[in-house]
Amino acid sequence: MTGPNLRNKDNLEFDIRVIQPDEGFPEVQMNSPVGEQSGRIRIALPYWENVQEALASASRMSQPWVKQSVALDTLDPISEMGETLFTGLFEGGREILYRRALEVAESEGMGLRLRLQITDPELAALPWEFMYDRRAAMFIGLSTRSSLIRTLPTAYPTLPPSDLSTLKMLVINTTLNGDVYVKEEIERLRNLQDYFPQLEIEVIGSVTDKYDFLESITRYKSHILHIIGTGMVIGQNRQALPIGWQGDLPNAPIEDLDPKHLVPGNQLADILRENPRFRLVTFSAAYTEQLAAEIAVNIPAVVGIRSAMTSRSYITFMEGMYQALLKGQLLDTAITAGRQEIDLKNPGSREWGLPVFYMQAAEGILLVEAPESAKTTEPIGLTPQAPISRSQPPQDPKILRTWQKLTATLEVYERNLLALEEDKTRYGEKTPKFIDDEIEKTNVMIADIKDQMDAIG
Repeated sequence: MTGPNLRNKDNLEFDIRVIQPDEGFPEVQMNSPVGEQSGRIRIALPYWENVQEALASASRMSQPWVKQSVALDTLDPISEMGETLFTGLFEGGREILYRRALEVAESEGMGLRLRLQITDPELAALPWEFMYDRRAAMFIGLSTRSSLIRTLPTAYPTLPPSDLSTLKMLVINTTLNGDVYVKEEIERLRNLQDYFPQLEIEVIGSVTDKYDFLESITRYKSHILHIIGTGMVIGQNRQALPIGWQGDLPNAPIEDLDPKHLVPGNQLADILRENPRFRLVTFSAAYTEQLAAEIAVNIPAVVGIRSAMTSRSYITFMEGMYQALLKGQLLDTAITAGRQEIDLKNPGSREWGLPVFYMQAAEGILLVEAPESAKTTEPIGLTPQAPISRSQPPQDPKILRTWQKLTATLEVYERNLLALEEDKTRYGEKTPKFIDDEIEKTNVMIADIKDQMDAIG
């Protein structure tokens, strides 16, 4: 989303440092605009099997209409996992500190930037982007009041100089596949130039090996490096970027690949350190969250992708993020915009939590100033997000779980309705009958769920 609800002022900083001692629960230290807190995170590790089960559902509900995707006898596993992460991090006095900081930021017309620094690989691997605040009925990753970034315990790299009047993007397709979605992603990135004259894009349609890839990075002087392809796991907490590949590689044996077609994370970090002009690197590529962490040492901002996403969500996220950025939003705010676009355009999906964002800068990063036309014109069909119906949860614990199930289901139906109505607007008088039928059925289901909620409330 790039509507007026998103801020382009800088945010107040809320620093969170998590460490894993030799024994016991992880320790957390918080430094906020309203004070400090420390304590233990009471999440029993290993928690990974539960996380993997929840993440498996992230893209399960990514079809255009997903009426049956949340059964009435189950809760959303992502929100359950997210609530566990949130309550573990913000427990007791730490939750009070967090809510007071939100209030102060709101009173000053600013947002709250949560800087999450985790040194332990097992803890860092947890999907903190899915943290769910049950009291506010809001995922932190979708909130317009705060943003979540990851940082590393290293000195921040120097931001390359920029006049903010022009933004140059280098797009490199690292595959040799003639995938229709790769072509669509490149075409949509090119289309951004029609709405944002300050954007200049150079596209490398394919690179044959890592030497070709390196030569392309060195030759083109750009602010953003946008990499299309896939990552692959090459060891514990290690990933690599295959170059000039065909087929499905994320789980292929590393010994089956010619070294000239594989760039491990440490090599990629070295390459980028020697080309320090990049302000942002985005991986439109699965299995790149570890790659993002490795190169963030040398790059001010990096976006990686946890596990795999549907092609539709890749494109939706990148388009929403870049549109917000080109309208003069700070980079962490633009990341939230990309997440919100997935939440709106792919109803029922939780893939918005799969992008992992590292920002190594002392304050928000503004990559380009928006022209006056972009400040008043909503490009490429962006639609402001309508509020989702929510009522106050009942106090009786006997009916609270039923209310939570109904709320999760209602949210999916309402997202479906937004997508259907957007399609109806696009088709106009030529709207297919099945879309009208789906809208009617969805409205009936929404009304029925609301009646059930009123009855138990």
